[in-house]
Amino acid sequence: MRFAYLPIVLAGLVWLAGSASRADEGLNGLVLQYFQTEDAAARAQALRTVLEHPEADVASVAQMVRSMQLWDGMPCGVDALEVEFGADKPTLVRVRVPEPYDPTHRYPLILALHGMGKSALGQLQYVERVLGDEVENFIIAAPQDYSGTWFSVSRVESAEPVAILEALRRRYHIDTDRVYVSGYSMGGHGAFMAAVLYTDWFASAIVLAGTFTTPNAPETKPTLLPNLAGFPMLVVWGENDTRDRSQQDTRSSGIAGLNRTLLAELPEMGVDTVEFIELPGRGHHDVMPPRDRLLHNLGARRDNNRKSVSYWFRFPAQGRLGWLRQTEFAGEPWEGNLVVRVQPGGDVHEFARRAVRRKLGLLEGTIEEQTIRVRLQHTKKAEILLHDGLIDLARPVTVYRGKKIVFQGPVPPSVSTLLDLAYADWEFQRLPCVRIVVPARGKAWLGR
Repeated sequence: MRFAYLPIVLAGLVWLAGSASRADEGLNGLVLQYFQTEDAAARAQALRTVLEHPEADVASVAQMVRSMQLWDGMPCGVDALEVEFGADKPTLVRVRVPEPYDPTHRYPLILALHGMGKSALGQLQYVERVLGDEVENFIIAAPQDYSGTWFSVSRVESAEPVAILEALRRRYHIDTDRVYVSGYSMGGHGAFMAAVLYTDWFASAIVLAGTFTTPNAPETKPTLLPNLAGFPMLVVWGENDTRDRSQQDTRSSGIAGLNRTLLAELPEMGVDTVEFIELPGRGHHDVMPPRDRLLHNLGARRDNNRKSVSYWFRFPAQGRLGWLRQTEFAGEPWEGNLVVRVQPGGDVHEFARRAVRRKLGLLEGTIEEQTIRVRLQHTKKAEILLHDGLIDLARPVTVYRGKKIVFQGPVPPSVSTLLDLAYADWEFQRLPCVRIVVPARGKAWLGR
């Protein structure tokens, strides 16, 4: 009988030896291995090894993740990066790598959008001139013939900005709390729309000789522009930039006229963080931002502890702001033109504004002490992503969806959640460790 126990005893000794070996191995090395593993099954095993380590608590792992070194050295000068995002062809991104480039250092990133008929290389050169002796402190990335920043693009095209930013994060050591979008002329329009529709990815926007523009601007303004509440932006244009798209001289529909209107309208929409500067005597082609205001905006940092969010969006790739994120769109997103049926005697603009709101997705939420309230539209499933700066994770949480309580209970921090989210976004500065999944119907639950 004693021989019957021998395999079990030996197996136990092997398991104990393996556990001791893993305990002796540095936790930092195990966490690094997790992020260096591309195969999903192997990464799952790497995660189990991390979780078995006796020192693997959320605080220790978060500190290690923030200080990881995952990037290789890069030659200085202009690099080329092709980004796939589901379209027929990839987008070519020209990247100016500072000199010297230290892969152990986090660099702020400027996403620079060129004007109509211009080039990515030309936009890099313009940003170099604007930054002057500050240029070596930034990585500058300029996509060629981009399309995804506009409001009226296809669902496939809407994935382009996120794909570009994620590719840049993986290739260069980016300070994800200091990512800025800027552009000139058509690129200025694109930078404005990127700030409105991809707010979560940026710390600030610098719009030069550009403005807010959509095919239905009067109808989309009241809904979309409040997305910018609390978001720093600098908008600079020339006093004489007064030609419209048909090159007719008009003070109302040229860049100057449209920005003067926004200057008056935005405070009424609760947006008071956009700085407007009109340059006297300048036209469309000779705009340079005041250096002090430029550097001020390029010093802004993303707010990771914002407790109130309200965000309208058109496509799934745009559905995230701070701690609230859509993971499954309900129905088909709005593509194509706006068609409005107006009752006799009705105000066509008011009907159109209502139609826009019915078609867009919405993420809205507030955190007050231990109570979280969310309102969702065109969202089949969303996630609440929490860290200690947002809520006391040692105390129970109550979640309302609309007027209904959908979750009540403890929200223990999870190393698994922290690592999974960091790997998915290649995000190592904003590190939520609790995930609450909120469906459109029924109860919410803790995700892992």
